[in-house]
Amino acid sequence: MRLPLVVVVVAAAASALDLGQGWRVSLDGDTITARRRGVPGLEALAVVFSLGYLSGGGPTTLPNPIGFTAAKFTADLDAPLGNLTLRATAAGAEASGAFCESRRSAHCEVVSCASVDYWDAAAAPSSCLGGAVALSVDAAGRLSAVASLAPSAAAAPSRAVVGRLALTTASAPDEMLVGFGNQPSKLDLKNSSFDVVSQENGIGRGDEPISALVGAGAAGAAGSPLTTYSAVPLWLSSRGSASASCGRDDFREILGGKTMRTRYRAW
Repeated sequence: MRLPLVVVVVAAAASALDLGQGWRVSLDGDTITARRRGVPGLEALAVVFSLGYLSGGGPTTLPNPIGFTAAKFTADLDAPLGNLTLRATAAGAEASGAFCESRRSAHCEVVSCASVDYWDAAAAPSSCLGGAVALSVDAAGRLSAVASLAPSAAAAPSRAVVGRLALTTASAPDEMLVGFGNQPSKLDLKNSSFDVVSQENGIGRGDEPISALVGAGAAGAAGSPLTTYSAVPLWLSSRGSASASCGRDDFREILGGKTMRTRYRAW
């Protein structure tokens, strides 16, 4: 008996691809770099998905976008995007992989936490969720990188669970980062770490002794150098790049199955 000849063609994953308009994207482990004619536009991009809760402003509701409640996001669990493979798409390229748990709060190891309970249900059995970064270049030569994660609709988180999708990139020593809404204390926000949440602007804002005196009378009223009444999830670079969140869906709806996205642009 003659067996039929079966030919299987497997497309090899690329380590670098041309996107057009002089842009070329490459992988270095679990980071993504895109350069235009050799000039960095997106350097060592890494993506991390975190689950946790909002304190101060109350974990059961979203912060009021024009409100004055002090709020802070605390991550119970971090899952970086790893095991990346790069492939060409009709729009440009996609680096796909998985968000796999790398850190869990010691508190949640002992006491049940809503965020970790959700992750264990949504990411079972591998403790990973699929994710990707889609890269494209428009007619004007602007690069767009959109990180996305699509949680399982089968696992419904409680209202207390908040998700965060964070993109980090390397920057040049002389590069300035501005934005994030009304920021009266600092112009260049490079190397700063803060939650983009509209809250009490503050009286004192870290200056002493006024901040200690105001804070003693009303918790959170003193603010900090980076608190603001008007927080906007958008920043601009002095070297011609920007990043902004996409969508205004309820966190619970996103985690219940809608795709969560964060966008980065460079030109």
